[in-house]
Amino acid sequence: VDLDNPKVLRATAGQWFRLPMTVSQDLKATVMQAKQAGMQVIATLPSAHLTYWEVDWHQPSLILLGNEGAGLSPELAAMADTSVKIPLNPGVESLNVAIAAALMLYEVRRQRRG
Repeated sequence: VDLDNPKVLRATAGQWFRLPMTVSQDLKATVMQAKQAGMQVIATLPSAHLTYWEVDWHQPSLILLGNEGAGLSPELAAMADTSVKIPLNPGVESLNVAIAAALMLYEVRRQRRG
């Protein structure tokens, strides 16, 4: 969905106006720029061995989240420094990407506050 879509504006509860946002024309190049700038790149993958709360979120990070149906492309997943999972109960196949992002961002905030 487009960043300026009215549903996006409504769903962000005003944060849209407080955070810098951009659309990448070449996501692989953006990931490489982040890595070259010293950021850790974290991919969310259901097959990962680490959980998202086992990562040190004190350092600058780029989080790669796939969509609910297809997940991340193999090319993007391979670019990550670390892969993490969000443990789910048996029978739960996946999480909405907004929920996955919220869980991870709250963990980042928790670690950085402590």
